[in-house]
Amino acid sequence: MGTLDSNLIDIFLLSEPPTKLSVGGFVSFRGDAAGRTAILASRNIAESVTLDPSFSSDLITTVYLKDIALCSIYIPPRTLSAESLAPLDGIAREKCVVGGDVNGFSLLWSDRLCRSYDEQKRQGSLVEEALLSRGFICENIGDEPTFSRSGIYIPGDFEGCSRIDVTFSREVDIYNWAVVVEPGPWDHFPITFGIKLAGEEQSDEGEQYDHTTLQGRSYQSTNWDLFKEAVDRCPFPEEPITTAAELERRYDNLICIIQEAGIEASRPRGTRVGRDKKNGVVQWWDDELREKRAALKRACRRGEKALGKRLRSEYKSLIEKKRLGAFEDFVDNLNSVPDRELYGRLRQSCRKPTRLLGGDSSLEMTVDRLCSHYVGTPGLGGHRGVARWNAEDRVLNANRGQSRTSFAVEEVQQALEGKRASNDKSPGMDGVRWRHLLELPRSALEEVTRVINASVSLGVVSRPWKQAQIVFLDKPGKDVTKENSLRPVSLTASFSKLIETLVIHRLEPYIAKLHSGGKQYGYMKGRSTVDLVREMRKWQNDPKNKHWCVVATDYSDAFGRLDHSKIHEELEKQGVTDDIRIWIKGWLEDREARVKYGNMEKWCGCYARGCPQGSVLSPALFVLVTEALGSSVVSAVGNERVRVRWLSYADDSYLLMGWGKKIDPSRASRSVKEATEKIAETAARYGLRLETTKTNIFTNRAQWFEGIDGPIICKELKVLGILLTASGSFLPHVRYRVGLARQCTNRMMRYARANSGLSPNLCKLLYMKIFIPVLSYGLELFGSHLALPSYRRVVDPASADLLRRSYGLRKSTPLDYIQLVSGCELASEILLDRACLIHYHKRSIMDSIKATARTHRRKWATFLSEDRALGDGYEGELTWTEPYVQSVIAGSIRIPPSKDISIAEETNTAADYKIYTDGSLASDRCAGAFVAFRSRPRELMEQLASGAVRLRNPSIAQGEMIGLKMGIEWCRDNIERGSEIYLYSDSSSSLRLLLSRRRTDLSEQVIHAFEEAASAGINIKLRWVAGHMECEGNTRADEAANAGRYLEDIYDTPAPRSTTESILAGRRKGRFLARLQRLRESGNFFRTEGMRDLVPKMIGRSRASRSAARVMSGHSELLRSYTYRPDAPPDTKCAICDCEDTIAHMLIDCDDPRRRDFRPAWVNRDKSLAQFVASKERLLDVKYQQQQQQQQQQQQQQQQRPYSAIASKDMPAWLIKKTPVLRMLCDVFRPTSS
Repeated sequence: MGTLDSNLIDIFLLSEPPTKLSVGGFVSFRGDAAGRTAILASRNIAESVTLDPSFSSDLITTVYLKDIALCSIYIPPRTLSAESLAPLDGIAREKCVVGGDVNGFSLLWSDRLCRSYDEQKRQGSLVEEALLSRGFICENIGDEPTFSRSGIYIPGDFEGCSRIDVTFSREVDIYNWAVVVEPGPWDHFPITFGIKLAGEEQSDEGEQYDHTTLQGRSYQSTNWDLFKEAVDRCPFPEEPITTAAELERRYDNLICIIQEAGIEASRPRGTRVGRDKKNGVVQWWDDELREKRAALKRACRRGEKALGKRLRSEYKSLIEKKRLGAFEDFVDNLNSVPDRELYGRLRQSCRKPTRLLGGDSSLEMTVDRLCSHYVGTPGLGGHRGVARWNAEDRVLNANRGQSRTSFAVEEVQQALEGKRASNDKSPGMDGVRWRHLLELPRSALEEVTRVINASVSLGVVSRPWKQAQIVFLDKPGKDVTKENSLRPVSLTASFSKLIETLVIHRLEPYIAKLHSGGKQYGYMKGRSTVDLVREMRKWQNDPKNKHWCVVATDYSDAFGRLDHSKIHEELEKQGVTDDIRIWIKGWLEDREARVKYGNMEKWCGCYARGCPQGSVLSPALFVLVTEALGSSVVSAVGNERVRVRWLSYADDSYLLMGWGKKIDPSRASRSVKEATEKIAETAARYGLRLETTKTNIFTNRAQWFEGIDGPIICKELKVLGILLTASGSFLPHVRYRVGLARQCTNRMMRYARANSGLSPNLCKLLYMKIFIPVLSYGLELFGSHLALPSYRRVVDPASADLLRRSYGLRKSTPLDYIQLVSGCELASEILLDRACLIHYHKRSIMDSIKATARTHRRKWATFLSEDRALGDGYEGELTWTEPYVQSVIAGSIRIPPSKDISIAEETNTAADYKIYTDGSLASDRCAGAFVAFRSRPRELMEQLASGAVRLRNPSIAQGEMIGLKMGIEWCRDNIERGSEIYLYSDSSSSLRLLLSRRRTDLSEQVIHAFEEAASAGINIKLRWVAGHMECEGNTRADEAANAGRYLEDIYDTPAPRSTTESILAGRRKGRFLARLQRLRESGNFFRTEGMRDLVPKMIGRSRASRSAARVMSGHSELLRSYTYRPDAPPDTKCAICDCEDTIAHMLIDCDDPRRRDFRPAWVNRDKSLAQFVASKERLLDVKYQQQQQQQQQQQQQQQQRPYSAIASKDMPAWLIKKTPVLRMLCDVFRPTSS
């Protein structure tokens, strides 16, 4: 074990320790003297540690430290069963940490796809299932191995290494988890981590705020009305800025005004009110609580005990109500948050460490090491002033004359509005956040625009825009003695980000060329990671690529190493204007950073390379510059024998290579090796360094490339979070996402419990907001596979387990009962509905299925037609985006700001022709119409034509769009060239759709008709006019649309999304009723939602009916094996009796000796029911008499309140036996033979 220092480590969880274990300074705890697990506690805390022998054995040791249970486990290879970890259910602590050697492999605790046996994967899957279902979270981070056969690990060399040691936690905060991959007398490397105990608080050393600037003010407390008034009181000069010195002075004045207004409108830090001080996320304190607390304090001061007791109870109840309501609102608003930001908003803030790195004797040495490693030369920078110019820039600027780039106030306002989601992000050193700029009044925005235009026209970048404040956060899973255990975070000025956003707008024409090239998918509007993976799947499925491979590259610090000279060279090649190119050059040069670590700050001059971290412009520059890298590699590697394609997502690049049927394996191996060398050579010209040992070769012919040194040969590759396999199966990806979804949901449930407590409704909310979105990542690719039973068997148990835990149900509870009680369907049904919407309205899922996979295609088509009622002839309206294509129609559209203005403009407009369009929807009938008028002379409106069509799908949006299309087509075909035409529509949403970059099938038809009219010289102007506002033309169009709803001819249009959603909702209702019907069968009577409240009453009324009620409600231990058989057919026959194998037959009638021995105690030998103290004949007689004498009365009672008698506390026992419910019980358990 090496040398153990009890001053540094408090607890050791040991797997396979020696039989005689004695370590100085530590106390040993062991469940079994010869056990294979042990726990060591330092003598400093040994008195607080207690061994729990009832939950300890030879393979598990459990101790309690304060309120935390610590479990050391060891699972021998190929021995785990589902019951091996059952003792964890009985641990009396909610907070628990489990760690040890499980001899199993899972993607949950291993990011790297290590080679492993099937037994290891199966055992890892069982461990994952057992711990995640109990609410644990895997804490393993990073990709360092935990086991090495030789006891030595060389970075990048995973031969003989694996990752089979795990750490799981439940309700415990764990930090600094790391694997100490150092040589020692062990084959399993030590794992270290810290645990935050109750009462401990992590302090930020040296965290000081300057209360004279915005850095020392509470941003959350800002009164934005006061802020606007304070800025509006300050005058701004209107003279243009002509010199660099004037630019610097005006910018300083603007920032000072914003800072002073922010100070006036906010309070100092440290005086926050109304926040949860533990987490600081969910706002629930309000005036109502404050008044209730004040009333409670008054009652206590006056000594009114009864009133104080009542107010205290009300105060506590109100707190719980407020906290729960606030948290539910908070989670409910997560729909608008992208998945990549979801967990960042909920997780606790990262620790800001203050520690010395290995070999350092002072904090200053550590800061110098961090500066040199991440930033640049320590001791430089920190100067104010204008950036330096070189001689070339002066000449270019002097000869350029008037700048070709200028920005309008509206463009600046639009840029601010476009990034409203960045309102609360951390500011730079001046403390000005994005919202401070967004809330500026018009006069201040004009000054902002003047400063920006002067900066671009003069080619000058102010020094504060090139300065960053760098702080360091812990990088979990790394060696804490090295620099890479800390992650630098750069905070730059918000004003600089605003200018960078505007510069990106000027670079959009060049980015559009990249978009049309089809190689780059990162930081591109309208593209995502799934689009890249889809292209890769097409390459795999292409029949021309009989043999294929993908070279997945890995660059070392790609953004930080890009050569500046290459940036300038590529921008000039692509034709970027001189003023933008010179501004970017000045922005990249002479950058500075203030490094803050602990209580020490140091200025550094940044290295003259790379794209600055934390800036908005850096990703755009990177993709623009590295586009040529892929083109160079493709031209050098591709030839007539090998097909080559380059795909990239920012710095993640993939070279796709394919060969036909006849190819020599040695030639293919040589081609891949040459391609890897060419990538490394080309990347070096851009200043990038290819990590050959981290490069993967993903192929369906792994044996061909085993002789290549360096890259890793694999049959599975994780591409941007989606796990691809050479066989084309998505089952490993689905398993990985299921495990990740369970872990994320458990983490969010822990967070919710700490904030407001867990309730079934909140658990269901987390199920829909967390579990389903995490699981659905990549649904566009694997959605059709969920129609296969093998995929459902992976997805559904995890979702059923989560819903079951929400209501505290047993594992034996039937799935139908779980879904009825919770009101939520299993994950496979939810994902299949979403996959249908993607298939019909986004992109066909058939693209991800091989052309040769006929069975899969047939099953998907059968599923759509039979299970979802969407047949072969069903056609959905597709929706897509064209982010870099501006249609001609956009320049002809105007939407007035209000209804009155729209009516006034329509009345005062003089034109040759006025066209009015409208749509109508009522009683599931929809139509679109237009009416054309000749409007000259102005006083006379002559109706020329009108038209209407009835649509197949009831969609008002389609009706409005069809009206626009008909009006434009009529103008195109009937109006002469040069006429002035105004087309009015009362649908602002349709006009906004035409203005946007989003497209649908119908909007594309409207745009195409408009472009044809424009090419014919017909100028049409589209305007919005408010409907039902006494506009004659709009009234006529509305009448024509209403009449069109009753036309016999139907215009066939693709079904809109709303129609598909209504069909899917109807099928969901059908599935709900089917479940309800199944549970209403005799053996499942009490599992229905309407009857579950009756079960506790029956159990409480009669001791004899307790067992029957448990059987009927599906909560009997005896029925667990029978009820929970999802694969069993619904109608089975008993092999012994040849009768229907119902629950009553199994428990009472069956003559099988194996069943007879396990009959309940309340079943007599003659198969009568002892709990009713009546024989079978007696029951039959009672039933016959009741049918003859009370049939009418019983029917009325059943229709009105058949169960009211059972709820009565004073009902005699003889009456209970005659109630319809108990008679139904007798019918259920009545034997079919004597």
